[in-house]
Formats: sequence, C-alpha cells, structure tokens
Amino acid sequence: MSNREFARKKISSINQTRVPNPLQPRRLKIPLQAQSNLQQQETISISAQLEMASRFGYNGLDVPVNAPGTLPTPSVQRKEDELGMVQRRIKPYDARQSSGNTHHLLVNRQSSETSALDLPSSSLFSTVQCKKENEKALSDIQGLAMFDLLPKLQKLPTEVRTDEEAGSFVGGPRLVTAMRAVKHKDQGKSSSEFVNAHHNELVALKYEDQIGDVMKFLGAKDTAIKAFMNDYVRSIALSWKGAKKGANTQEIKVGDKGQAVGEKDEGTRRLPIQIDSSKQAIVLIPGKLNPAQAIDVLLHLHGHNAGYAGDSINNVRDVQKDNIEQQLLASGRNQMIAILPQGSNKSVFKDLNTTTYVSLVFVVLNNLGVWGQGKDNKPIQVKTEGHKVILSAHSGGGAKLSSLLEKGGKPTNPGGLEGLFLFDSINALAIPKKNSDGSIVKDKEGKPISSGIPDVSGSTELKRIRAFVAYQLDLELKELERISKLPGGTPDSKQKEFLDKSGFRLRGNYTPGWYEKIYAPLVQDIDDWFKTKAKAKLPSLDQTIIEQWSKNYVIQSVNAVSKVGPVGKGHQGHDYIVGQGQPAGKDGKDYDPAKGGALQDALGSIQRQSINSFVQGQIQRQSAPAPAVLTDAQQWEQDWNNYASHQHYFAGSGRPTGTPRQRYDVLCPLYKAHGIPRPMVYIDTSITTARFYNFSTPAHTNLAAALVVAENTLKGKGYTTAPVKSLWALNPRTTSAGGWSNHADGKAVDIDPNDNPHLTDKEDRKIMSLVSGIDLEKGGQGYDVLKGASDKFKTDYNPTGLQQRLTNLKADEQTKETERNTVKSELDTLKGQLNTLKSERDGLNKQLKAVPQGKKATADDLAKATALKASIQQKEADLKQVQMEIKQKEGDLKKKEADLKAATKDRELIEKELANYQATEKAISDLENAVKSLPSEIKFLEDQIAQSKQDEQDAKTAKNSSGVQAQQKLRAKLQQSLSQKKAALKKQQKQLDTKKKVRDADPLRKYGTSGFLNLSKDVVEAMTGAGLKWGGDWAGAKDFMHFEL
Repeated sequence: MSNREFARKKISSINQTRVPNPLQPRRLKIPLQAQSNLQQQETISISAQLEMASRFGYNGLDVPVNAPGTLPTPSVQRKEDELGMVQRRIKPYDARQSSGNTHHLLVNRQSSETSALDLPSSSLFSTVQCKKENEKALSDIQGLAMFDLLPKLQKLPTEVRTDEEAGSFVGGPRLVTAMRAVKHKDQGKSSSEFVNAHHNELVALKYEDQIGDVMKFLGAKDTAIKAFMNDYVRSIALSWKGAKKGANTQEIKVGDKGQAVGEKDEGTRRLPIQIDSSKQAIVLIPGKLNPAQAIDVLLHLHGHNAGYAGDSINNVRDVQKDNIEQQLLASGRNQMIAILPQGSNKSVFKDLNTTTYVSLVFVVLNNLGVWGQGKDNKPIQVKTEGHKVILSAHSGGGAKLSSLLEKGGKPTNPGGLEGLFLFDSINALAIPKKNSDGSIVKDKEGKPISSGIPDVSGSTELKRIRAFVAYQLDLELKELERISKLPGGTPDSKQKEFLDKSGFRLRGNYTPGWYEKIYAPLVQDIDDWFKTKAKAKLPSLDQTIIEQWSKNYVIQSVNAVSKVGPVGKGHQGHDYIVGQGQPAGKDGKDYDPAKGGALQDALGSIQRQSINSFVQGQIQRQSAPAPAVLTDAQQWEQDWNNYASHQHYFAGSGRPTGTPRQRYDVLCPLYKAHGIPRPMVYIDTSITTARFYNFSTPAHTNLAAALVVAENTLKGKGYTTAPVKSLWALNPRTTSAGGWSNHADGKAVDIDPNDNPHLTDKEDRKIMSLVSGIDLEKGGQGYDVLKGASDKFKTDYNPTGLQQRLTNLKADEQTKETERNTVKSELDTLKGQLNTLKSERDGLNKQLKAVPQGKKATADDLAKATALKASIQQKEADLKQVQMEIKQKEGDLKKKEADLKAATKDRELIEKELANYQATEKAISDLENAVKSLPSEIKFLEDQIAQSKQDEQDAKTAKNSSGVQAQQKLRAKLQQSLSQKKAALKKQQKQLDTKKKVRDADPLRKYGTSGFLNLSKDVVEAMTGAGLKWGGDWAGAKDFMHFEL
C-alpha cells in the first residue's frame, strides 16, 4: 500500500474514532457540547496549516481554542463492541489538572496498542523504572522543536531515551511520541511502519511541531510527507462545522444529472468549506477549470429556506432544486466558480461584503490546496482579489443583494461586478386588505389581513435595484460616448465590441403573479431607457447599438407555475425557479429539460471573454487604439487627477513632510520600486475599509480578510468587545531613513503602539536583554518567552534590580577572567614544555654527533646511535603534540578573551545604566527637596514683610520717623530676599519638570513601568492564526505592535 493510500485510509478512520487529547491545548476546534461526544465533527482553522506551509509547501486553516490556564477534561463515551476498545485510567501529567482528575484513554484489545493520546501508566511500563536522572536529562530537551528534539534524543543513553514513563512525566504525549520514533529508527524499521503503528499519535501532535519532522527523521520522502499532511488536513477542513455526515463533510463531484461521479468523470466539484467559526459556504469548481487562467465568480444568495444543509446530494438544495452544479457544467463556463454562502433560514448573511467575502473564500481555497499541485510539487496558489463577480439571488436573498448595490444611500458597483441575476428576488410586503371606509381588515388576533397585492411603491429592494440599473446604464452610456470619440476606426464597431465583451448583464426572472407586479416598474424603466432616454441623452447613438445593448438587460417571465418538470403548480414553482424556470413558450407551459433552468439561461448571456473593467474607472480598453506611452511622472500626474477621491490618503504630518501632493511625488518612486507602478490605481483596486470589532482602517483586501478571521477567532474565545485599544493599517509614508515603509501598501497593521513598541535602539535592547535574561536579538522565540522578558524587565529595572544584575554580571566577569587566566596559565605551561623539549632534543642531537660513525664505530657506538635516534624521534613527536596543544590553547584563549571582553562590556553597560538611573533619581530628589522647602521660606518672608508694613504704620502713628525708616530698610531687604526665593523656586521647579520629562521620555523607564509587550496572547495567536506575521518574532529590532501579510 502506498503512503498516500495509507494516509487516506488512516485519516478516514481518524475522523470517526479520534479522541481529543485531554492533556494538551489543541489546535483542532472541539465544540463545548462535543467534549463528551466523539461523534461531533472536528474542523481545522487557519494558523496551524499555515505553519505547515513554510516547511512542506502546504497552506491550511487553524485557530487554537484553549485559553491560557484552562484545559478541557472530556470524558470518552464509546461502545466497546464498536471499536474493540476498553478503558484504561491514567494519571494526567499536566500540572494544571487537579489531583482528582482521571482521564480515560482507549486501548485496542487485539494489539494492546495505546491510542493517539495514550500516556504511559505503571502497568504499561513495569519493566522500565522512572528515574530522577532520566527525568532531568529528558526535561532539558523536551521543549525543543521536533526537528531539533529527535536527533538530541537519539544521542542520549538507551536507558534514558527508552524511559517512556519519565518522558510522559516531563513532556507528555509529544515527548513519548518522539521517544518511540527514535526507538523505531534504532530498530531499523521504515517510516511507513511507524506511521502504520502510531498514526494516531502523529495526528495528535501540535502542528507547530511539524508532524512531517517525525516522518522525515524516519527517512520518509517529501512526497510521502506532503501526501500524508495534505490528505489529513483536507479530510477535516473540507467540512462544515457541526455536519456529522454526508454532502457537507467532504468534497463530491456532481455530474450532469445531479449524481455523484468519479474523480475522472466530467462534472462540477462541490466543496463545503468552513470559512471561519461563523461562516460556511458551498464552493463549486468546474472540473475543467485551469487555475493558471483568470477565474470569475458567481456569488449566489439563497432565499428563505434551509440553504444548502443536507446529509446527501440527493437532498441538498443546490443539487436537487437549484441545479447549480448541473447548470454551471452545461453553461461551459469552465473558468467560473460558484460561491454559495450559507445564510440563516431568513436569508440573513452576516457581514457579507462582496469584495472582502470573495477574497476570503479564495484565501481559504488556497489554504486547502484545492487547485492541485504545480510542477514544483507545491500547491498551486491563485490570486485572492480582482476577480470578476456575478451577483445573484433567489427570493429572500434579494434583501442582502440590493443592500450591496447601495452605499450611503446612493447606488454603487461593489467592484468587479459584471452581472446581476435576479430570481424572484425583488421583494415587497403585502398591502393590507381594507374595508369600504378605508380601515384595515384584521383577523381575530388583531393582525392585518393581506390583500394578496404587493406594496410595490413601498419596496426598498425595488428602489435600490431601479437606482442601480439606472446608475449602471448611465455609466455604460458615458463609455459608449467616449468610444464614439476615439480616433480611427468605426465607432459603431467599437461600441458593439464593448457591449459584447464588456457590457454589464442583467437577467431578471420572475414567476407570474406576485413577482410580476413587483418587477413591472423595473421592466418599464428599462423599456423607457432603450426606447427614448438613451437616444435623447446621446443622439449620435445608432439604433442597432441600442438594440444590441438592450439584449444585455433582460427582464422576463419564466415558466415556473404550471409545468416545471415534476414540481406541479403554485408556490413550488417559485421555489424551483433557479433550477427549472425557463422563458415561457407560446402556450406558457412547455418545459424543456435539455435547455436547463433560468440560471443556465442567464449564464449564457455572459460572454466568456467578458472584461467589465470600465466601472472601476479604468480608461484604457482593448478596443481602443494604444495611447502614447507616458513617462512615470506624467502617469502619476494623470492618476492623481483621475483618482482625486483618494488624495486624502497622502495627507499627514509624518514622513515625508509636505502637502498631500508633495508627499505623493516623493512616495511614487518608492511604490514603483516595490512593485506598485501606479499607487492611485493600487489604492483604488486593492485598498478597502477593514473592520475589527468597533475599529475601522483602510487596508489591503487580504489584510481585511485576515482581520475578519482574527475577530471571529477572538469572539469564539469569548471576547465580545475588542481586546485592544487602537488599530491602524494603511499609512503612505517613508521610514526614518527615507525608504519604503511596509505600511504604505496597507499590508501591515499596528495594534496598541503606545504599549507595544518597536525596539529600534540596539543599546536599549542590550540593556533589556541583560536585565531580563532573554536575548532580544534572537528571532522566533514565541510569545511566552517575550512576555516573560517583558514582565521580568518591569520587575527588575530599578536600582535594586539593576544592582542585583550588576552583582551577577561582576561574578560572571570574574568567572570568565578566572577561566581566561587559567587558560593563559596552561598556555604558558605548554610553552615552557615546548622550550624544554626543544632543549632536550638539541642535547640529544649533540650527543648523536659525538658518537663515532663509519669504520671507527664499534658495536656499542652503533647501538648508542640507534637509541639516540629513537629518543630524538620521540622528542620530535612530543614537540608536535605540544605545538598542536599550544595552537588549540591559543584558540581557547582567544575565545576566553572575547568572552571576558563581552562580559566586561555587559558589566560596564549595566554599571553605567545604574549610575545614570541613580544620578537622575538623586537630581530629581534634590530638586524636589529644594522646591519643597522654598514655599515655606517664601511664606515666612511674606509674613515678615506684612509685619514690617504694620510696624511702619505703627511708627507713623507714633510719629517715630526713625522707626519708619528702619522698617522701610528692613522691608527692602526682605523684598529682595523674597524675589530671590521666588526666582529660585521658579528656576528649580522648571529644572525639576525638565528632569522628570526627560526621565519619563526615556523608553527604558517607560518599559520598566509598564513592560514592552502588553498585547494578550490570544490577540497575537488570533492574528498569526489568520496568516499574519508578528513583528515580535523578528530578530533584532522587534516590533511588538506590528502584524503583516
């Protein structure tokens, strides 16, 4: 059996029998009501699968569900006969579990193999005693990433790496799985054998551990890893939350008769997708769709019914009533997908916005890898924005549809809209029945009785549709007028080409009776336009052009009342209009199954090469002659004027300085260098209003979609109001160095910047690292480590903490100095040994020269010479050994010198910081004391002056002229002292205020008071889970407020 076949088989069984892990936070969503019922559907959401993308080229969806400090304790209830399982009680390893908690895990009777979440119990490991020293060795490495953990485990002694009870105690199921993988490799077994025996353990791992790392460690090829990961994720993600079985739990291919067909058969792929915790949709993809080509979208809203719920394609609306799969297939529009949002039974589609919603769906589809694999064996990714959209609705879905065509009470094209399909979807309330005196007739309960006549004049939906159609016709008229003035060629031919290829298509279908009355004013509007108004507004318009144009705007009665296939008469016809409604024949009754339904007819009106771009303000056309090439400056000037409504984005007091136009001129070259040649066009087509709780900000459409996902994740965790204070994305500006800012394209968002800074100062980061004990220059350390560093800095950045840290650094410096001195001493010893060996070797050489040679040499001489040569040879060998040791020791000394130098710099930096801290505090304290004493001194002088004035008055009364003069002289001196004291108070108060201002402006003082990471873990995980990268994970200048695509 191949790895792919095995993965599919095993994953299928996992979906039905997998047990949620009670001991570690899951990244699989498990509804609260499902914690005691394993038959509930589990779904994957966004970040976990995105984490897989970086390593295995796969994108998916995930959001963690367990809040910090909480841990579900599900009880497992299964019929033993169904699974062949019995229950075993084990002691939980997680410290958060109370001593009274006992978890039940399943063990297979036949194989005695524990399930995916099994932790060792004493009965399982009776032959291996858990030793404290084993726990210590395993504890030191258990927190490593899986790809780093496995080889380090392999290097541990066999006794340690096989002590699964110790592994369970210190690291839980994850570490036990790693230990079993190492044991499996030691036994020389294949990766497929391990997957077969331990597949439940693999899929229970946290995704950031990279399941594939285990398989790769065991020798699996990348293709096998991708197959396992891709099939596992898709078998869970292509499913609606809460769907237990059937059509909305898996992809199904639907044939031309509404039947399920094989993968290679012709048909339409039907994918039930969970967009986020609250949004579901059905996505239909033609089997012949080419992802390398442009993809159009049919966005269809259902009426007041159950939508697309159902346990089989034999009873889901899109297949059996609306026949959307069959009609899309029959239309031949192989480059169009259909998105069918699931609303409430009253057609409520919460937060549905065409641009953002369609973009979000494409993000999900990319993450699910539905487009197949490219030549590089990686999942194909298609663009998530800029798709042409046909907006469609049936019945009650018209309320939402009409609201999308209006903004601020005025008609608007929501972007990329090339067609509008209405299937009995303009609604109105009934006019109450009235008595002859004009009073309303009521039933026994006092409710008005319907007259059976729609209140057409009071229909908000009709008003919106009529306004939009008039708006759209005016837009096209202006385009036809523009085309008529183009130089060269025949205007009529160019206008016909435009209407054929790019003209808007309206198909309004209504059943006779109720809806016929509501549609009547719209029919009259269109009739009036093409009969009189168009020609009146543009007299040069040829009648043949008007006739062709009118074919793009069709409102028609469809045969959905008397004979609509099998459905019979009455309201059922309305219910089947999308799937089986056809333009009425001469007798008004004929229904031809070969022609399909009203949707197929409408799709047939859209040209496959349709490009309806003019409504988005683009001037150039395929039909127009190529204009003269503009310089960059000319193009930017033209765009500035053509998109005047976007000029306000360039206003600001930041970098660069100047008026909006001056800032625009500076930024345009930076935009171009960053792949955005026309900033104004980019803003017009790619920037939208993103919303996050009560906040709104201009942002890229993909960022807006990510914020929607993040908000829903947080709401799923109980955050009913925004857990942040501020949020902003698009900001056309430069960096402090005058370069490109990653906020200029709206693909980055800053959250609570005042409390979550961008650490750009390297010396500040060094001080923060030394105080907190965490090296902030490293990247990818994760939220928990950085939050710990922030809290530690907040606790220890004060004289007491700095002094303690200085003491530790001095001790560390002393240790490194001792180590340096030791190595230096050892080097000196080796050099002494080297000199001794050289002297001994030289002496032996002299002795050898003195020994007679040749004929004069006796046998004793020859023996002595041989011995001396051997000794010399040994000395040479000893010399080489010592020289090698000296070279190694010199390297050690160099490293120790560098370590000592770094330790000295660290100590000096903290010493300097402590001195500055204490000096600032002393200066402020001295000033505060000085300022504190001066008011009482001033008051004393003022009292003396007042007394002197009284004494002078008394002297005058007594006619004591000398006394008067004495008091005047005294008061003059007192007044001088008072002025000096007041001046001193003003000066010292100013100095004090300045000192405090400087102190409080010091970033380190601020971080010491409030920390430097104050976003909650839930917020960071929600953002990264939505596919955004966090600036806190950067190496070097971390940016804790920052999240980007």
